[in-house]
Amino acid sequence: MEVGMKVKLAGLNIDYNLIKDIKGLLKSKKDSKKSLKENVLTPETLSAAYARISRSPLSVDELRQKAIEKVDKARKSNKKIVYDMGHGSIAEHAVFNIDLINVSRLASEYIQHHRLVSFTEKSQRYIKLEKDYIIPDEIKDDKDLVIEFKELIDQENQLYSYFYKKLMKYFSEKYPDMSKRKVQSKAKEDSRYILSLATTSQMGMTVNARNLEYMLRMFKASKIFEIQQLGKKLYELINPIVPSLILFNEPSEYDCKEWKNNFDYNFEEPEQNKHESVNLLNYDPEGEDEIIAGLLYQDSNYSFNTIMNNIKKVDKKEVLNKVWKNVDFYNRMDRAFEMANATFEFLLSSSAFAQLKRHRMSTQLKSDYDPALSVTIPSSIEEIGEEEKFLEMIDKIENFYQKIKKYDENAANYVLTNSHRRRVVMKANLREWYHFARLRSDKHAQWEIRALSYMVEDELKKIYPETTKIMMGKDKFKEKEISKNI
Repeated sequence: MEVGMKVKLAGLNIDYNLIKDIKGLLKSKKDSKKSLKENVLTPETLSAAYARISRSPLSVDELRQKAIEKVDKARKSNKKIVYDMGHGSIAEHAVFNIDLINVSRLASEYIQHHRLVSFTEKSQRYIKLEKDYIIPDEIKDDKDLVIEFKELIDQENQLYSYFYKKLMKYFSEKYPDMSKRKVQSKAKEDSRYILSLATTSQMGMTVNARNLEYMLRMFKASKIFEIQQLGKKLYELINPIVPSLILFNEPSEYDCKEWKNNFDYNFEEPEQNKHESVNLLNYDPEGEDEIIAGLLYQDSNYSFNTIMNNIKKVDKKEVLNKVWKNVDFYNRMDRAFEMANATFEFLLSSSAFAQLKRHRMSTQLKSDYDPALSVTIPSSIEEIGEEEKFLEMIDKIENFYQKIKKYDENAANYVLTNSHRRRVVMKANLREWYHFARLRSDKHAQWEIRALSYMVEDELKKIYPETTKIMMGKDKFKEKEISKNI
C-alpha cells in the first residue's frame, strides 16, 4: 500500500523558567492574570542568552530572562551574531525532536548520513512488516511504469511473507529450545532481504538548529524528489519557531555537487576486487607507538617527540595493563587510541549498510548500489531450498531496475532490495573501531555485519597486536575473557 510522508515536531527545548510558569498555570484553579506570549516558547531565547555570556557582565539566568522579555530583540541579536559575525555555534543550543514517518529505506540512508544528529529507526529485524511503500514521484507521470512498479513490490511482499512462514518452521525445528520471539526475529531478519528500498520506515530524530540548517541545504540540493520534499517539510515546520537561527538553508552551486558521476574514466577492475567483502586499504604504520606515546604524554612533562624517540624503552604491555585495569564493556578507550587510523573498503548489502551507517564518528564514502555486484542471500534461504525462488525475483527486479534507470536514474534504486550490494570506504581511528567491534561483533548483532566485524577485528589485530588485545563484542567482554587477553 502506498503511503505518504509525515513530518511532525515531537519536542523542543525551551527555557526552564517558562516550563515552571506553564506548570503554575496548569495547577491554578482560578483564571490567572499571568499569561505567556506565544512567541516566547522558542529555543531562540536560550541561544540569544548564551551568545551574550562572553560579552555581558550579567549572570546567565538574568540574560535568559531578558531574552524572554524581549524575544524580538533576541531574534535580531541572533541574526547579527550568526549572519554578520559567523558564530553559528549559538544555533546548537536550540534542539528539536522530530518524527519522520513513512520515509523510504532509501531516504533513511540520506537522512542518517548526517553525523552530528541522533536517530532511532524502526527495525526490520524485529518488526513484521506490512505492505507499506512509496512510489517515487520521478515515475508517477508514467502510468504503465507505476502499475509495473506496484505489481513488482506486491510480488516482493508476497515472497517476504512466504519466506517468513517457511523460516519460522525452519528455525523452530533447528533451534527447539529457542523462544518463539527469537525465532520470529530470525525469520524476520532473513526474510527482509527480498524487500525493496521503497519500503517505508519511521524514525525519531534529535537535531540542533545548526545541523538542521545544513541538512536543509543538502536535502534541497538532492536529486531525489523524496529528499527534496523532506527538506521542504522540515523547513516549514521549524522556521516559524526559530527564524533567527535557520538562515543559510538554500543550497549553493557547491552544495549541489554537480561533479558527482561526471568524470569520464574507464578503469579495469580486477576480478578479485569484485568479491572481497573486507579489504584493508591503509593504516598508520607507527599507530601503535603513537597510541602508547599518547597514553604516556597525558599529564607528563615530556614533549610528544621526546616520548616517540624513546618509545623502544617503553614496556607496551605494562602500560596497557595499567590503562585497562578494571575496564568494562561500556568503557570507551582513552582518547590516545585516536592516534592510530585504519581504512577499510567493504562490499556489503543494504541490510548490513543499515548498521554500518550508524557509525557516524568515522569517514564513510559510499559508492552507488550496483546490481553487477550481485546480492547477499541469507544462508537460511539456501538451507530451506529457496535460493532459486529468491534469485528469480532478483532477476525480475534487476530487469525493472534497468527499465526505470532509462526513464529516470534517480528513481532506479527504489526498486532494489535489502540484499543488493554497494562498496563503502570507512576510515576510523582505533578508538572508534573498538566501539564498532563492541557492538557489531556481539552475538546479538545482525549476522552479516557481525561477520564483517570479525574480519575487521582480525585485520586490526595483525597490524596493531598489542593495542587491540581487548577488542571484542560485548558478549565476550567478561572478566575471564579480558584476563586471557591482557
